[in-house]
Amino acid sequence: MTRKEYKTASKQKQQRIVAIVDDYLQNWNPDTTGRKSIYIRDAKVNCLLCCFSKRGTHSWAYDYRKGQVHKSKVFGYYPAMSIRQARKKALEIQVEVIEKDRDYDDVFEIHRHPSHIYFLENKAGQIKIGRTTDWISRMKELTVSTEGIRVIGMRLESKTFNETAVHALYRKYRQQNNEWFEDKHNEIKKLITAAVVYNESDKILAQMMQEQHRKIYC
Repeated sequence: MTRKEYKTASKQKQQRIVAIVDDYLQNWNPDTTGRKSIYIRDAKVNCLLCCFSKRGTHSWAYDYRKGQVHKSKVFGYYPAMSIRQARKKALEIQVEVIEKDRDYDDVFEIHRHPSHIYFLENKAGQIKIGRTTDWISRMKELTVSTEGIRVIGMRLESKTFNETAVHALYRKYRQQNNEWFEDKHNEIKKLITAAVVYNESDKILAQMMQEQHRKIYC
């Protein structure tokens, strides 16, 4: 076997085809000894890969060929980007490249830095609502620098569900000059549960936010 054939066989062995679900990813902890990462290919969206790195992170990558070169590029991370969102994003990239005949590099320049809204909780039960385009570095910075803070949720921003909209909804509970909010009635946690745990649609979240707004301000 030539070196090229060995590398191809090794890569195919690493890239198992899996119908990716949350339970699988949450329990997927492969041995990365001697490797930077291990991939699985989604059975539903063939161009979608999920990568487990030796640092313990799960990333989403789009798999493609450019000329004779086989490539994959990361465009998001799990669980901040859900399985459903990753599949949708991979198909969007595919449409832009194949149907609109756009260059892969141009498409990835647009898609590789999506913004996330994140939620942290401190020992006092207060909730921090923030935004980041580099959630791994941001979470390390916040949770390491301040004792007693834990991440309780994260989701890709959209026109409906984003930092500005959520800040506006809970402005009554906001601490002065920072992004921390009181949550004595668990209203923020209810929204986080719907957005992150149950991954409700933007339409459902918009209805929920409207109901909460009436309850808080009317």
